[in-house]
Amino acid sequence: MMRPIALGGLLAVTAVAAQGQTCLGLPSFGRAPMHVSVGLTTGDDVTTVGGGLSWGTPAGLFGGVNLGLVDIDNVDESAFVIGGGIGYQMSAASTRRTDNVRELQFCPVATLQYQMGPEFEFFDETIDLSALSLSGGVALGVPVEASATFQLIPTGTIALAYTKVTADLGTFGSGSDTETYGVITLGVGFLMNGTVSIKPYVDIPVGLEGADARLGILVAFGIGRR
Repeated sequence: MMRPIALGGLLAVTAVAAQGQTCLGLPSFGRAPMHVSVGLTTGDDVTTVGGGLSWGTPAGLFGGVNLGLVDIDNVDESAFVIGGGIGYQMSAASTRRTDNVRELQFCPVATLQYQMGPEFEFFDETIDLSALSLSGGVALGVPVEASATFQLIPTGTIALAYTKVTADLGTFGSGSDTETYGVITLGVGFLMNGTVSIKPYVDIPVGLEGADARLGILVAFGIGRR
């Protein structure tokens, strides 16, 4: 019971982190130096809601921080997640721009997430869980201009994740468990005026026994001007 509860809140490690750039289907930092984002993921008996702040350069380094709440079915207490991510955007030199399709954008990305909780009763003992998750991978995005003010950005991320779950078992001491697994994220960013993006996506865990795909949506807003 303890292992699925903690892992459930950390499956979307590549998507929860508050990052923003074209390779992820989000606004570029070319127009606005900072982004505010809000998002939701659901599935596998877990719902995560959160938001974050990110910043970066028009082409190059970017990163951000995020906060979230994790609601788990059949558990009264919610868990709290804090984390962040970093990446670096590059254009694929071998791709060519056409009238509507821009150059493929490629980003190495990495995230760090820490989950506090939930706390629950199990056989008259109070169980307190926490989990630390690291991930690293690559993201690809291809902007397609539908009009002068609207773009579609199909995007995909593949990452390798490592999660360590720690359980405080009260009078029984404490214990931990670790998992290494993959996460594939597929989505489409709907970018408006270059500064507002709505991105539905699906997270697909690979090599994590008992875990199912999760659906999510992320909305990002550009702040400020360059």
